[in-house]
Amino acid sequence: MLIASAADGDPGYGLGVGTEPRGSGRPVCSRISLRAAALLDGDHERLLTTAAAFETAGCPYQRARTLILASGETAPVGNAALAWHATGGKVLPAGRAILPA
Repeated sequence: MLIASAADGDPGYGLGVGTEPRGSGRPVCSRISLRAAALLDGDHERLLTTAAAFETAGCPYQRARTLILASGETAPVGNAALAWHATGGKVLPAGRAILPA
């Protein structure tokens, strides 16, 4: 189990050869590995950097999840983004419905 491996203090968890994240060649997998490592390290800034990388890669769902995991001021932004995606873009983050044209 990956969580147990990470919790056991495996220094290579989330990393492949050198500093390449596991899943190299698969950008989303690599970013998810980096996010997991940042969570384990309690590195808030690295989580925000990872969220920005998900945004750049066109992965709004993973960006939202990362903002929630980073907690603090970014969690409400992530929650609003997830709500927006869950409704197919029919609810604004402020909770107002978007009327069809």
